[in-house]
Amino acid sequence: MTIAFGLGRQYGLARCALLAAVSWLSLGLGNVGVAHAAEGFLASIHNDTTLSTTVPANGDQNPYAIVVAPVASGTIEKDDVLVTNFNNDKNLQGLGTTIVDYNPSTEKLCCVICRNAPGARD
Repeated sequence: MTIAFGLGRQYGLARCALLAAVSWLSLGLGNVGVAHAAEGFLASIHNDTTLSTTVPANGDQNPYAIVVAPVASGTIEKDDVLVTNFNNDKNLQGLGTTIVDYNPSTEKLCCVICRNAPGARD
């Protein structure tokens, strides 16, 4: 872009300074103090506590799905947190065989091994 084309050096520098100021403001850099004052949602979360691990004894890893049980069924109680492990102990994708069941009220952790899963070992 040519800012000063035959209009003299001072006029060109003034337009360049104006263009820089407008660019600065359009990027929101002129209101750095205002942007800093507004906190996002994640900035307000700072009380995290590790309740349990999702890695069972067989070493499966990469928690892929999480669900809170809406109702009780069999050994799963209402509000249990169920986590599937997508990878096996060697981190091979899709060969995880476990579902971890964490009960937040009793803090009990249970692991279910799916014997018919592709990566299941006897």
